[in-house]
Amino acid sequence: MLRFFLLLFSLGHITINAQVQDLTKKSVLIDDFEKNTTVSLKGSRWYTFTDSLNGGKSKITPAWQAINNGIFTIKYSLNKGQFKWNPYVSWGVPLVDSQFTGSLSRFKGLSYNYKGGSHIISVPLQNINDYAHYQKVVPSSENWTTAIIPFNQLKQPSWGRPSEFLIEELQGLMWQATGNTHDTGTVNIDEVRLLKSIPQAKERNKIPAVEVVKDEPKLPPKKFELVTIADWFNFSNAAYSLTFDDGLRSQYTYVLPILERYGLVGTFYVVPPFLAETKETPSWRYGYWKEFIEIANKGHEIGAHSMTHQKLTELEIGDEKSSGTMLYELAEPINRLKIKIPNYQATSMAYPYTDYNQTVSNASTQYYIAARGGIGSQGNAKSPTTLSALESQTISYGSERTLSSDLKKVETIQKVILENIIPNKRWGIFLAHDVLPFSSALEATDSWHPISEESFEKFASWLQLQINNKNLWVSSVGNVAKYIKERDRASVEVIEQTENKIIIHVSDDLPNQVYNQPLSLQFKFPIGWKKVEILVNNQNITLDEKVDMVRFNLIPDSGKVVINKIN
Repeated sequence: MLRFFLLLFSLGHITINAQVQDLTKKSVLIDDFEKNTTVSLKGSRWYTFTDSLNGGKSKITPAWQAINNGIFTIKYSLNKGQFKWNPYVSWGVPLVDSQFTGSLSRFKGLSYNYKGGSHIISVPLQNINDYAHYQKVVPSSENWTTAIIPFNQLKQPSWGRPSEFLIEELQGLMWQATGNTHDTGTVNIDEVRLLKSIPQAKERNKIPAVEVVKDEPKLPPKKFELVTIADWFNFSNAAYSLTFDDGLRSQYTYVLPILERYGLVGTFYVVPPFLAETKETPSWRYGYWKEFIEIANKGHEIGAHSMTHQKLTELEIGDEKSSGTMLYELAEPINRLKIKIPNYQATSMAYPYTDYNQTVSNASTQYYIAARGGIGSQGNAKSPTTLSALESQTISYGSERTLSSDLKKVETIQKVILENIIPNKRWGIFLAHDVLPFSSALEATDSWHPISEESFEKFASWLQLQINNKNLWVSSVGNVAKYIKERDRASVEVIEQTENKIIIHVSDDLPNQVYNQPLSLQFKFPIGWKKVEILVNNQNITLDEKVDMVRFNLIPDSGKVVINKIN
């Protein structure tokens, strides 16, 4: 939609043109919202999210409610809650090079029409994993205006790790509104485009530029050269998670003993109403509550698999109290699990039937740190673009099945891990349902590709070997997701440094009551140092001593870390 007004001016290097320009011949249209759907013209879905996973309580119009009458309208209210920094809300659209004909390098900037409050526009890139995206503040406007933003004038915030702007690494476009608790606002956007060339304004009134760094939280320096944070826990080369769906009794009978035998941690995704009380008889193959409470007490993760195992993409959005709606299916399992499992904390879920879309994955972020989505043999990136659409590996069987062919299926999974996941430092996830003795697996024709106990035990034994060789860290989906977020947000601040003592503080900007996964760190000895002791809160911590360094594990925000030289 084109809307015409009279004023033309420039904010720094952002051209704001209140006579909305026709940029059709100089650009590629990402969306004009004329179809009134969250699906953009490039096929990806618009999303919204808030600071809720960081402890904040800000609210924003969900994407599925924001698009009406050919306009994307965001209404928001900010509430800092327990968040350490300024509260925020965000919205955006994913973009990748496969959605475009020709190289992304031909694009020189972006433009969009807007009306409403001041906001930040940013360009997420795959080569930036500390959230310090190239960005710029755009001023408020009471009238419809066109923002024309050259890429070469975007800046990273001062707290981030400097990275090159590579348009080929484009992951999408993202807007953000930030401020103080109780701030409210509205932003309307339309006609979002990537520009092949930057049009020149015919006349400009110069006004001072507003730098984004003034509005961003000042984090401590990202790096202290003597301390390194490991990509994965225990300095393993890659990560792996074992997940089991539906809350089946075979998982207690056969999976749990194997995990315990080989020292592995698993994730069990349950459908709360399907689990039986002690005096009840479970339906179909489902287990008892007491069994999965025991599994939780042994240190394994119990996650949600929705409330009634429906395809979430086919449900109305609804709300958390209305059964049969998508939001109810996401939220209510947490309430049921909190009743059954003391101190239960929701960390991850799995979409039923691996069925989800952008609307579902965006909504899941309001309740869970991570969500497992579809099937993909290559695993997930070290720092995934989103944790709400994780891919997993699984095993399927044909009609002709022998124990030997079962074992070869496991070898195929192991080959992918060895050739792709480990060398590329990725995160693999295994998806299973029933695990039964081979003869019983053949008879379980009503179960979805039941895995033989014999082949799963072989896989578990192999995983234990990879752990011992530091190839894999095998842990729950929740633990791995926490590690990723903590690692990517962690900062190391030097508080004091002398010839014989260094005091540092390792912190992140995440809520400590949720993010409590230890990070693995390495301290390289300064010249002349050969041995150290490390104390946290006056307590010695366990060290893995090397020739010229030590490694140790630490939960961010645990307190001052005192490193004493031992002569």
